[in-house]
Amino acid sequence: MKSIISAAMAALLLLSASAAGAAEFTPAPNAGYVIDLDTPDNSMSLWQLDEMSGISALRARVTFVRVGKKTAYGPATMLILSNGQSEASLTFLLTPKGSVAMLSAKRGETELGRELFLMPIDPKETFGLEIDWTPEGKVTVRIATKAVKDMGGDGFERHEVTMDGAPTQIKILGGGSETEFKPLTLGAAN
Repeated sequence: MKSIISAAMAALLLLSASAAGAAEFTPAPNAGYVIDLDTPDNSMSLWQLDEMSGISALRARVTFVRVGKKTAYGPATMLILSNGQSEASLTFLLTPKGSVAMLSAKRGETELGRELFLMPIDPKETFGLEIDWTPEGKVTVRIATKAVKDMGGDGFERHEVTMDGAPTQIKILGGGSETEFKPLTLGAAN
């Protein structure tokens, strides 16, 4: 019982921590996208950006519009930041009752870190996504959902992983679902 209370207190501290680490965001010119990955069951979709000069952050409004049936490819959505040596991935495992998010980093097959977001995302909820990274490869992800906002604080659940250097590519994969990024804006974290 004591360990359950300790875990609950740690979760509350994590969720209610301020976004002091959240940097000011300056959008890059012509770097706003509306992405709708509408992927049939047992299929995958890919959106990819290979030119990221001067980019160190992204901001998005995300909605899981449709959750398909469980197959080899989902339902899931994954956002991957990579640089040829390592990658950080934000994976959303989708269910009709709510979705969960996990942030991880790896170099080849070697895991560099893994963080699980504690608060679920309600079905069809539009939520805020903020990702910042440093030249050294520290990747910070903040997700603002209704469940987190209801707990108080600044409304963001925040996790970090470190990859080997800054990302040079972004991929978004969708499997057996429809996920909208309306909009996804790239820019600089100041």
